[in-house]
Amino acid sequence: MVETKGIGEVYYDRVFGINAKDEQKALRLAEVDAVNRVMADSSSARRAEYEKVRSSVEANIEQYVKVARVLDETKDTAQKRYAVTIRAEVDTGLLEKQIARASAVSSADPGKKGTLTFIFMSRKEAAVRQFDERRTVRTDKSHTEEGKESQASSEGKESARSEASTSDTTTTGGSTEIKSDQIKYEVRSSEDINNTVTRVFSDAGFEVTEAEMVQDETNGKMSLDAFRADYSSRPDVSAETRKNAALGCKQIPIRYMVVGSLDIGQNLRDPASGLVKVFVSVNAKVYDIPPLPPARTPQESQEEWDRKANKGPRTVATIGPVQYSGLGPTQSVAERNALILAGESAAGELVSQMRAKNLF
Repeated sequence: MVETKGIGEVYYDRVFGINAKDEQKALRLAEVDAVNRVMADSSSARRAEYEKVRSSVEANIEQYVKVARVLDETKDTAQKRYAVTIRAEVDTGLLEKQIARASAVSSADPGKKGTLTFIFMSRKEAAVRQFDERRTVRTDKSHTEEGKESQASSEGKESARSEASTSDTTTTGGSTEIKSDQIKYEVRSSEDINNTVTRVFSDAGFEVTEAEMVQDETNGKMSLDAFRADYSSRPDVSAETRKNAALGCKQIPIRYMVVGSLDIGQNLRDPASGLVKVFVSVNAKVYDIPPLPPARTPQESQEEWDRKANKGPRTVATIGPVQYSGLGPTQSVAERNALILAGESAAGELVSQMRAKNLF
């Protein structure tokens, strides 16, 4: 349940003022406005999904909105206008079910659905190595000499004289090299995150297989150890690790591979509640992996078949970096709450983007 405000107003043309029917209409419009306010905070993909069920939701608005209390009423007899402001609770879980029922993935034949697997790993800075600035100085020097000779005659005698002048020029330049910090991460998998992400994708109608099982079936081409190693020392997973995982998925076949990282920030004290607050930044992508083509026909050249077989994955959904926060009496509890929220929200956004493209 999400608490928000809603405003509704109606105009009437009766001489004797507003009646109960007008008031009820304004209240209904306020309930609709409350849902619209909640959806306005959603992503563009999520709002596009909602547009498919908007008319159904508004026709049965009382199922999705509970009016907590009326905050304000305005009766303007001069303009024949009535407005009401409410504090409402919107059942976003029920909205999600309605949106899911209208999606292509929910109505698709199970035999035609592609299997999805995901790798979500959380990490936290374990060590940061900082480098001093390196200053390189270059000095260029030049030396110039100028000479002058003259002869003079005095009482019939010849004399010679020479003069010389020198000048030095010095030019100084250089550069400063600053190396990026070298960060080592503590990487871990979380059963809470795995369960949460599995639930979100499964509830949306996708066929989900755990990454550990995929790893075994691909004979190590999808290597969770390789993902951990990359996440422990790199900002993102290397192209080689992703490529090997995609090749393994192609052979099984697994149609969709989701890769995500959740970076845990430093904890701080929430001034309002006094609890520990932890922020988590999440990045995730969904790769659509084309399956291996059928066996080559006599009319098809080996080159054509190889081109189809080697067709790489394409990115069909992405999120991040987006930050979420969690509260708790201790750091570990706050981290757990933040990770669960980040995993659930990220998976939900990826689902919305996939459903908007009718992918299943």
